[in-house]
Amino acid sequence: MTAEQQAYALANAPTTPVCILAKAIGRDASTLARWLKRRGVECPRLYIERVEQTHEQYVIANWLGQSDAELSANTGVGAETIRKMRLKLGLKRPQPKRGGKPNPVKAKGKPKPAHTNGYFRPRSVEQPKDTADRAAEHIASYDRTPVFRIADDGKPHPKGKLWRYGTTRLTTEQMLAKAYRKGFDPDAWRRLAA
Repeated sequence: MTAEQQAYALANAPTTPVCILAKAIGRDASTLARWLKRRGVECPRLYIERVEQTHEQYVIANWLGQSDAELSANTGVGAETIRKMRLKLGLKRPQPKRGGKPNPVKAKGKPKPAHTNGYFRPRSVEQPKDTADRAAEHIASYDRTPVFRIADDGKPHPKGKLWRYGTTRLTTEQMLAKAYRKGFDPDAWRRLAA
């Protein structure tokens, strides 16, 4: 620092915060703070003034009709401070809806069915599973490849006669043969029960 900058900093340090002083002499605030600390000079801290209650009341009364920038201009408080105050008070603006077609299921008021792996509703405990269903579960747990019933047109169908294994179409016999090769034993429960 030049001698003039040093003299100005030492003369104004007791009454001026470091950040303002650093701007005035064109130096970095942290460098100036260290330099003043070495000389035993303390600067006052810069406190941000608290927002008055009247500003909060104004925001509460007008937050829906005005943007944060307009509220900021009318109260003299920064827009970011207004946004934080609004969120702290729980005044969240509604998000704009994205374009597109309305969901027909929600539009008709019907509940959306619960899905497992994106294809069918989960089976209830009371629903019996046939051997093919248990074999499909075994294959899916063995190599983590989705296995599910499909209709003749290839679309998922809970009562379809064909099976989809990854990208391959299988008949019930082919799917059972694959499950047997992977260690599926449909009668294991009988041996365990005996």
